[in-house]
Amino acid sequence: MATWQGKSRGTVLGYRIFFWTLRTFGVKGAYLLLRFVTFYYFLFAGKAVRAQMQYFEQVHGWKGFKARRAAYKNLVQFGQTLIDKAVVMSGAIEVPFDIIRDGEEHIAHALDAGKGLLLISAHVGNWEVAGHMLNKFDTPVNLVMMDAEREQLKKYLENVMAQRALNIIPIGDDLSHLVAIKQAFDRKEIVALHGDRFVEGQRTHTTEFFGKPAQFPLGPFILAEKMRVPVLYVFCMKRDALTYHFYAHTTETAQTAAEYAALFNRLLEQKVRAYPHQWYNYYDFWALKEANNDGNHAGR
Repeated sequence: MATWQGKSRGTVLGYRIFFWTLRTFGVKGAYLLLRFVTFYYFLFAGKAVRAQMQYFEQVHGWKGFKARRAAYKNLVQFGQTLIDKAVVMSGAIEVPFDIIRDGEEHIAHALDAGKGLLLISAHVGNWEVAGHMLNKFDTPVNLVMMDAEREQLKKYLENVMAQRALNIIPIGDDLSHLVAIKQAFDRKEIVALHGDRFVEGQRTHTTEFFGKPAQFPLGPFILAEKMRVPVLYVFCMKRDALTYHFYAHTTETAQTAAEYAALFNRLLEQKVRAYPHQWYNYYDFWALKEANNDGNHAGR
């Protein structure tokens, strides 16, 4: 049964390649080269391609050649997000993107409350472009990520990133990340994490997602309930080659972890319907595991 293993595609090697490509060919040149790289990957990354075809078949009803073509387009757009991440992180390349902003005022309002801010997103669109927007608020950002991804990626990014107030909080077995998150909120900072992936051993909740039961991590929504800080759900979706659409959604109607989770799932489904090729979970998302599953009672 395929599940996420705590490591993402496109980490150190991917960033290294795309930084070099950008410096050599520019953004549009990198996009062109990407077409050839993606085609090679499409031919030989069988598990990822099959997972995406399954997603297009189950969620969007696309089968056969249409599903394969959609899977290829998905890989192209994923590669473009890596290029775009390199642009916004390096500081050495002029950022060429136009960003349509919906709900940005919610971020300013939340920070004015002086309690810190929790941002929850998903592996859709491009979080790093959304993170680039946060620079204007002059508030440190703490990115919570799996420990399996952190060390090599952090070391490499420290060498190439522009100077910015970004701190990586690793999720460890000793729960020290919870202390670091609480300390960040005490300093009235921003904490950002994803709410759509989990690894074995973490608490989950099961809910209907595109008409089939799927498991989501419960931790982010327990955090939203317990920390008593403003919580926003944010997504940054690619509209065309050089345009993004940023969305920030309030969670004022949610009080319990179950309510936070339900709202997140509903908004995520809306975004995936609107941007079907920007779903970047390359495994069987609907494969259920029994361990630590709290069923549909996410607030328990």
